[in-house]
Amino acid sequence: MKNTYVAIALLSITTFSHAQELTDFSVFSKTDIDYSRSDFEGLVGAGSSVRVEDFSFVGKPSASGVLVGENLSHNRGGILDHNLQVGSTAEISELRHTGRISAHEVYLNHAGVGHITAFDVHRTIGRNGYPTAGYESVRVISRRASEARRVELNSKLSHLSTSMDELSTKCRQLPGKEVKAHGRVLTFAGNLEMNVFTVDAVELSKARTIVFDLAPLSTTVINIRGSRVEFQRVGMRVNQTNIRRLIWNMFEASELDIRFSGTSEVVNNRGIGLPGVFLAPQAKATFIEALITGSIFVKDLDGNEAGVSGGQVNYSPFDGRACGYTPNGGKDPGDETQDPNGGGKR
Repeated sequence: MKNTYVAIALLSITTFSHAQELTDFSVFSKTDIDYSRSDFEGLVGAGSSVRVEDFSFVGKPSASGVLVGENLSHNRGGILDHNLQVGSTAEISELRHTGRISAHEVYLNHAGVGHITAFDVHRTIGRNGYPTAGYESVRVISRRASEARRVELNSKLSHLSTSMDELSTKCRQLPGKEVKAHGRVLTFAGNLEMNVFTVDAVELSKARTIVFDLAPLSTTVINIRGSRVEFQRVGMRVNQTNIRRLIWNMFEASELDIRFSGTSEVVNNRGIGLPGVFLAPQAKATFIEALITGSIFVKDLDGNEAGVSGGQVNYSPFDGRACGYTPNGGKDPGDETQDPNGGGKR
């Protein structure tokens, strides 16, 4: 393709800003995402690279898109109603994407994209001499403009990484009620507006059933101690608990293993699985054959193992107010009182 240099304003293809709250994300990894045979709903971000195969990104009207600091490799699957913003190289094979993509270089192999903004675009050529992939329109930008976009994107993703750390630290500082497993059952019970619990990762690993017996409108923070946290073959009973007001804060974890876990309950025609915000800023996470209805924020995310599927994430944004995590500019009741279990009125 002939390169034509066009001077353009450095406007993002999305509406994201540096002030973007983590509330808007369903999945965020400080470094890489490596996944196969599953899908994520909502807005997805990765500080370094994303490698996915037989995988779909599914857009939601309120929050959608994929932000990748370095490289994206997407082989088979779908990119549904999503715009892509990639810092360096995007390789898309054997799928059709009707949205927009911004990258330094784009490689298309038996694939098509709606609109492209890039320094260069490459298409594979079939046996008949014609390209096997295409695009509706393309705008070629200068190398300098491309680098400026990359710096802007990396700054945005770095800001989000810092926000993860700050959120986890603030949750950790809340004193909570110590909870231990009784046999194979771990129960979180409380009727306050904001309930805070502390549990050791060893106690969590004993449980095969986690029960929530909480006031329907309450927000719940669960601080989990330990360098390795496991959710393996764990079932859940949520009772009247609001699944959008739950934070699992794995503040010490360097490893997080989530697999074959969750509840089969259905609310509003959607499976609940494992509800809430899974927050582990320093953890290399493995997420296999499980469903999260909420969001997951980690250092590194892997769901690529032979013979099994990666985990699935259904977008269900956090709707409580705790640890400074306040969607829609809301006020955190925990900032109004020294008692984390006595937050201000909703």
